[in-house]
Amino acid sequence: MVTRRPVLDRTLRTAGFELIFEGGTPPPRNWPDELLSGRHPLYVGVTRELLLNEWPLEVDPASVLLELPAGAPADDQLIARVREARRQGFQIVLRDVGGRAGPEPLLEHADAVKLDVLRLGHHQTLAERERLDGLGVRMLVEGVDTADAFEVFSDAGFELFQGLFYQLPHLPPPPEPPVDQRVAFGALCELQLHGGDFEALEQVIRRDVALSFRLLRYVNSSFVGRQRQIGSIRDALTVLGTRAVRQWAIVLVLTGLERRPHALLSTALVRARTCELILAPYDTEVASQGFTAGLFSLLDAIIEAPMERILADLPLADEVARAITAHEGVVGKTLAKALALERGEFESPLLAGHGRSALTIAYTDAVQWADALL
Repeated sequence: MVTRRPVLDRTLRTAGFELIFEGGTPPPRNWPDELLSGRHPLYVGVTRELLLNEWPLEVDPASVLLELPAGAPADDQLIARVREARRQGFQIVLRDVGGRAGPEPLLEHADAVKLDVLRLGHHQTLAERERLDGLGVRMLVEGVDTADAFEVFSDAGFELFQGLFYQLPHLPPPPEPPVDQRVAFGALCELQLHGGDFEALEQVIRRDVALSFRLLRYVNSSFVGRQRQIGSIRDALTVLGTRAVRQWAIVLVLTGLERRPHALLSTALVRARTCELILAPYDTEVASQGFTAGLFSLLDAIIEAPMERILADLPLADEVARAITAHEGVVGKTLAKALALERGEFESPLLAGHGRSALTIAYTDAVQWADALL
């Protein structure tokens, strides 16, 4: 099994993704092409044994950064291999730097270092930042789980960040959402309320010129692969069906909030699609509820408003609302599975009893789907 975690820069742009493999290290061969084919570079944790025994790696050096532990036994053989990897175009990230006894012989061969605030604590992480200043390496801090921590480490000079901070709404929330968010929120309410009504859904979409344009551009794209051009919202509804168009309209409303971090929208879309695919064997309505629950599980961070207020205003079915807030019911349990998979909790009891290959296929399909949309 494999999942990915975003790496963000100071402006909250996605700078890459870290691949997390079950067991901690990637397989010697056949890394997942579905996740390697995106436009963002990937951070992949490797071991000394993999670099020495499985060389050369069958991946594009420009798309992969190799992560090595700072405490790895760095004999002449490993250092020679690291130098060869850098000559080929790989970048080397040294992780778990600081807080351990002994030298860090690979430090002079690293392009970037990763500091884990959950292991080191805030003060020692900042102290390590000062110690490493001047070495010419990029600084990545992981375990940044609050907006306050992001601000502290950004001000301290870190360039790259990992953690859950981007999934949380900023507190305290504003008394009223900004204008663009209010418009988006109104559209979400209407799409939920009238999403199954052909005529009403057509009117909701037609009233928003930008939404109409983006939806038609998508329907006519090579990704959909239609045999004929679609020239109207009515055509799109007829060809794709109200359920599919409602989902795409909701997604496009959220992606229209361009000031929100790419990683936040990507995570919401991957959750939605993963839930939908896991629930597909039930029926289309349950799968649709799974999509909505996954997508809206991060709505408080996307809209920047308390989840309680959002759910009170949205005309969601009670079972969907409970799935989001309490992980109750079939949809809620599926959302909990998607969260465990997203966080790399491969040994979680939530994932027991479900075909692991089926979960992996659903997740990688969801990643490709979300990346294609964004």
